[in-house]
Amino acid sequence: MLRPCLELVDTHIHKHSPWLTQFERIRGPRNMGEVPCDPSSPEFTWEEFATPEGGEVIIAKSSWSSTSNTALVDILNSACIDTVLCCGLITSVCVQHSAFGIFEAGYRTLLVTDACADRGMARHEAALALYGDYMYELIMSDDLESKTTGLIPAEPVWVVIDQKTN
Repeated sequence: MLRPCLELVDTHIHKHSPWLTQFERIRGPRNMGEVPCDPSSPEFTWEEFATPEGGEVIIAKSSWSSTSNTALVDILNSACIDTVLCCGLITSVCVQHSAFGIFEAGYRTLLVTDACADRGMARHEAALALYGDYMYELIMSDDLESKTTGLIPAEPVWVVIDQKTN
């Protein structure tokens, strides 16, 4: 099983998420509200599959895109990374916006289709059909392990993150 070396955590708080007020105006209060992320809180828990392991970088994001007001692009640049694998939830929203931001920043962007999900398979497939193999490459997780189609593993690059970059 592939493990990420960098995880993004959603934190939607009005003072940090300018879009939240507009989103609530359009959708109403249903299924919405502030979603703070405070790993030091006693109520906070990680899903088993997403629990960080030693050395993983965790970036809190306050928008749908992982590149909006985060240190992600700076971290990728300082680590000399040129290819980014995208996966997560929700394909048509957060994954899509993050893939766009990474593509726009000039990185080879690979969306791992079977490591993403949406509110239904039709939405997931529609999102992939819109921009797959146009703004990002579509791959499956098995492709990453293939000796012919897989990526060449790079040597790890250690990145020091200070308060300024996160």
